[in-house]
Amino acid sequence: MGNGVLAHNEIDFPKRVALMIGNERQGVRKTLLKLPVQTVRISKRGRGESLNAAMAATVLMDRMVFPGRKSRE
Repeated sequence: MGNGVLAHNEIDFPKRVALMIGNERQGVRKTLLKLPVQTVRISKRGRGESLNAAMAATVLMDRMVFPGRKSRE
């Protein structure tokens, strides 16, 4: 994975991966972003503002565990 932003349903997670979740206000520590990272955005529908960190982690871990599952987007 390289630097950049991909939609959560476009990523093929490697077998060995670390998932860093930052909150909306502070994000991830800048020192951690110096590592080779892949930034992921979670596509959304509707009028909701954003997902909280726990829900974002749930969506990404589901994608990691069930990579072949089709999303409803």
